[in-house]
Amino acid sequence: MRHSKKYIAVCVLSLLLCFSMTFTASRYFDNNTGAIRAVKPASGVMTGMFPEISAILAARAEAEAKAKAEAAAKASAILAEAAEKQKRPYYTVMKAGTAKYFTEDCLFINIFLTDSESSFDEDEKLAVREEVRKAAVYLEKKAADYGKQISITCDEDDLFLDYSTDLVIHTDPIEGEFDFDDEYDLYGLMSRISLLRKTEDIAAKYGAENVAYIINVNKFGRSYAIPRDFFINNTYLEGLGEFCIVFTSWNDTEGNESESTATVYAHEVLHLFGAVDLYNMEEENLTLAEEYFPDDIMLTMWDDINMCNIGELQAFLIGWIKETDEKYKALLDPSGILYQVS
Repeated sequence: MRHSKKYIAVCVLSLLLCFSMTFTASRYFDNNTGAIRAVKPASGVMTGMFPEISAILAARAEAEAKAKAEAAAKASAILAEAAEKQKRPYYTVMKAGTAKYFTEDCLFINIFLTDSESSFDEDEKLAVREEVRKAAVYLEKKAADYGKQISITCDEDDLFLDYSTDLVIHTDPIEGEFDFDDEYDLYGLMSRISLLRKTEDIAAKYGAENVAYIINVNKFGRSYAIPRDFFINNTYLEGLGEFCIVFTSWNDTEGNESESTATVYAHEVLHLFGAVDLYNMEEENLTLAEEYFPDDIMLTMWDDINMCNIGELQAFLIGWIKETDEKYKALLDPSGILYQVS
């Protein structure tokens, strides 16, 4: 019997030792906080003896499942966006900047710019206002032809502002490039003009969804637009409005100096909403453009704006129709970066 009792005692001690080892394997002492932390046991046999560990493991599994679901949803969104960009790689100026869509309620803000070489008198300002008004009427009518109703606000007094600068605003009459000592001079000018009217405040006043700025310069030059894609990755320029700069006179296709009419204003504003030039391209594509869209306002700018049309390709790019013939897309820059917009 002595041997039997001794054997039993050894067995009991062995069981206690196993229990102690299991407990030790399930917890550890955190030197940083002084707390006892639970860890996953080496075997699942003893898990049922520690309900707090089971709860921790269940919470961990739930968190991991949630994280996986969120990651999957995010990945799906990224893939969907990538697929859309791949489908329409030229869709660079839509849904960006202040002129997001050429639909619903739109606002045109005009700046009469005085630089060290030029300024406007009151009669000249009235002439500009009239051409902008004609352009707005034309654009609303063309939208209606595509079954879109847009409302353009542009003729209110507080939408015409005066601004003076020491910079010389000019373009090369042949190449049409703007020329500044520092490229940020132009963007700094845009930033300061944006402060004249906080875009969100003026948009809210008129209930506008989309805002375009027109900088008027009273001199000869080739007008150009600065849509959002020009500085999409430049944090210095985030928050600026989308601008076009319109000179009061320019060279027509025959080299004759002409006054800027409503056609020029409509052409430049359309750039801000996604339209692209059809004349500034390789000869092969130019031939196609002339065949497909001979009277398109982005190809030929007649003095009489009512002689100009907005073709199916431009209607697609500015959001008036959802799809267009694939053959027209050959006219577009496949990289989606439209550096020359004029």
